[in-house]
Amino acid sequence: MDANYEALPLPNSAGNPLVEALHFLFKPEFQAQVMSGNLQWCPAGFWQMPKLFRFTVLGELNRIHVPAPQLEVLYEKIVSHLINSYGLRNPLTAASNRLKHTLAVALKDKKTVPPVLMTTAPTSLVHGLSGTGKTSGIRRVLNGIPQVIFHREYSGKPYQQSQLLWISIDLPATPSIKALALNFFHAVDKALDTEYHREWSKRNRDSVDQHILGMQLAAQSHELGLVHIDEMQFMLKYAKSKDTPSMTVLEAIFNKLGIPMLLSTTTAGLQLFRADYTENGGADITIARRMLNDREIQFKPVAKNLPQFVSFFESLFPPESLFNCSELSSDFIDQFHLLSCGLPAIMLRLAKQYHEIFMQRADKKGVTLTSTDDVKLLLSVYKNQFGLIDYALACLRRGMLDEYEKNVSNQASGVHEKPKATRKKVAKPDLTTVPNPMIPLASCVSDGLTNTTEFKVGMA
Repeated sequence: MDANYEALPLPNSAGNPLVEALHFLFKPEFQAQVMSGNLQWCPAGFWQMPKLFRFTVLGELNRIHVPAPQLEVLYEKIVSHLINSYGLRNPLTAASNRLKHTLAVALKDKKTVPPVLMTTAPTSLVHGLSGTGKTSGIRRVLNGIPQVIFHREYSGKPYQQSQLLWISIDLPATPSIKALALNFFHAVDKALDTEYHREWSKRNRDSVDQHILGMQLAAQSHELGLVHIDEMQFMLKYAKSKDTPSMTVLEAIFNKLGIPMLLSTTTAGLQLFRADYTENGGADITIARRMLNDREIQFKPVAKNLPQFVSFFESLFPPESLFNCSELSSDFIDQFHLLSCGLPAIMLRLAKQYHEIFMQRADKKGVTLTSTDDVKLLLSVYKNQFGLIDYALACLRRGMLDEYEKNVSNQASGVHEKPKATRKKVAKPDLTTVPNPMIPLASCVSDGLTNTTEFKVGMA
């Protein structure tokens, strides 16, 4: 978007184009638009459509979004980080121009820049079990905020600047700072249509320090406001080497330049922020404190009695999508929640697979369907479509969080690990036993409780 300036009643905002251009972030209607959900996918007359049209419409179900309560906090935190960061980095000051010049000269002469003495920027942490929607939630909020603002004139004087408000990158799966740099450059290119990635891909012989300088210069040149780094748990698997991305490296690249970070990780990655965590072979208790100096936001599985689950379920199974019934029974809802563990990612996939298989049966000659409210079919769909992840989900139902994350990680990387004889056996929900449904799944998971009480599944 093009810059439009408006004075704000905030410290360090007067005469700062980077801050005054962000006045729209404070407007309630803009925030409401970012927080809005997408709850519709099924049109009226769905069952009167030809089969191929129905299957095409079903693809819209993937776009269902029910805002999690944490998104409001995320939005407020991101906006405050942006404003406070830019408030300390007025581009019209001599200090700002001096920093850019210093970085550019050091990169050109292949020198190491002395540590930049700036106030450490805040870092917020978002964490939760795999599938709870933390990454999609973060990117939903970020994508609602314009990524680039184009400045051309300020206070009657020319001011040519592309202000890059945010980027979102994944920590690389490989233990390499250069790989992290290429991820960063790719994100900048995608936003600004630059060619940093192409340039630095050819400079693989340049030192790690040069790559870090390149990242810092690009961040300063385009006035980067905030960086989101996902998949922080990858850091746990890195080899202990000085050229491995670490908490110290991230702090040096971004926070020391006054650029706030939003970090996200699965529960496994929380180990990184413990005071006794050691990186690269040595303890650094202060890193954990500095790198978690702001808000901690947790995403949890959605409990069945929460409004978020009710809205999610009603969006996945709207009245227009039902066949021979006006609503779904409590047994169907209970089983759906139990099988999906209250994980938004699993709920979306399970609902789509159920609708798809139900429609296939409905259009098959010689098959008599009762209604969409078919618990037995729901269990059958789960058994046939979730075989690669059912052990992990069964672990989650028992409160075995580490085992759940381990198996989800293995499944994502193509390692399909089966229970060993020495492991505690975990019942599959679609066979004969499941955890006691009287204990809410979300409470069981968030409190780390283990529930081994079993009961026979009632088949509809």
